[in-house]
Amino acid sequence: MEEQKNSLSVPVAIVLAGILIAGAVLLSNNSPKQDNLGKQIVDNATSDIPFVPVSADDHIVGNISSPVTFTVYSDLECPFCKNFNETTTQIVNSYVKSGKVALVFRNFPLEQLHSKAKSESNAAECAAEVGGNEAFWKYLNKIFEITPSNNRLDPSQLSKTAKDLGLDMTKWTACQSSNKYFDKIDSQIEGGAKMGVNGTPHSVIVTKTALTQTQKESILTLFLKIDPKLISISKDGKIVSISGALPFSAFQKILDIMTK
Repeated sequence: MEEQKNSLSVPVAIVLAGILIAGAVLLSNNSPKQDNLGKQIVDNATSDIPFVPVSADDHIVGNISSPVTFTVYSDLECPFCKNFNETTTQIVNSYVKSGKVALVFRNFPLEQLHSKAKSESNAAECAAEVGGNEAFWKYLNKIFEITPSNNRLDPSQLSKTAKDLGLDMTKWTACQSSNKYFDKIDSQIEGGAKMGVNGTPHSVIVTKTALTQTQKESILTLFLKIDPKLISISKDGKIVSISGALPFSAFQKILDIMTK
């Protein structure tokens, strides 16, 4: 009995081996190769991004000629933007001061949610008119610091902040009361909306040197664990558009890839 059992086991083993090999071949033929998988990931997240280029009219921290610009569309009454302002401060300390990145702010008040936000954006623009770019950023950071968010900032804080910064109050008040920069704010809202901004904060990272396929895959792979819907990359590989208040650690990985 023992000999008969052994003699049967050999052909059975051969048949099983053949089945396993055939199955492996079929799986190999039906599964995309790693290179193709990476290409699919990139293709799925690639789109046209009609971003309005950064110019001297924007509010910038750092050198506009930096290899990478990081533009944030933001709402001064958005609680997520308030938290994200701390992230952009870390970006300034880690990348802007070293000359790798320039930080840009653009207004995107969500008026249907925060009726005070547009007036606050105007106040910051008036701070820039009266005190220059540095005054703009100081004003902006102070408003983010003191606002309770969700449309709860006391309007009197706008003039108090301007006064505390030492701005010429006659000029600032005239600018603020006339809503002088509403057209500029509306233009920034329109420009953001055309490229798909529908919430805040929204970040647009632009590199002067197009990303390689490997760099694209590396960046997009990060979002497989977060949410692939939050990111898109322009077809020319120079623009990365990201929705939401991601932590600094996520942007650190992205910027490290883009500034190599």
